[in-house]
Amino acid sequence: AMNAAAACRYYTDDFEGALEGYQRSLDIHRKLLGEEHHEVGLLHANIGEVQLAFGRLDESRASYQRAYEILTTALPANHSELAIPLRGLALLWLETGEKARALEALERALELADASRALELAEIRFGLAQALVTVNGDRDRERATELAREALEDFSRAGIEPRASAVRAWLAERSG
Repeated sequence: AMNAAAACRYYTDDFEGALEGYQRSLDIHRKLLGEEHHEVGLLHANIGEVQLAFGRLDESRASYQRAYEILTTALPANHSELAIPLRGLALLWLETGEKARALEALERALELADASRALELAEIRFGLAQALVTVNGDRDRERATELAREALEDFSRAGIEPRASAVRAWLAERSG
């Protein structure tokens, strides 16, 4: 329940509340499950996402890397939850100019993603759309637009208006 509340706070742009909730949940999960449990890894990824939203790139990188280390050890190589830290690392790499690395990670995240997790899939699709345009320009414009529209549908359906607005704005910038 604490994770769900923190996620709701994140998607309503209450990043302070989200970070506080995820950190409390991380403390509890570490005590109950140990540092190497995949749930602990997912919480590191969630914390990385909030840190990225704050622009704390070094902290975000450390959280995402820790998440990826835990999850690659705890889960099979093709497990859908590996997509979560991969997407986060990719968005961080886009932010720091490592564009080709970001594009490769987002393509892999899309391959791994679980279609039943609509919000995570939407985040991956939108990130990949942004990466395609950043790395390849107009060459992948059609695919990028389709990915962004699919993300917009998922965010809108879930009532995540801040993310839906961001996708709409991104699409509008590219429609002219």
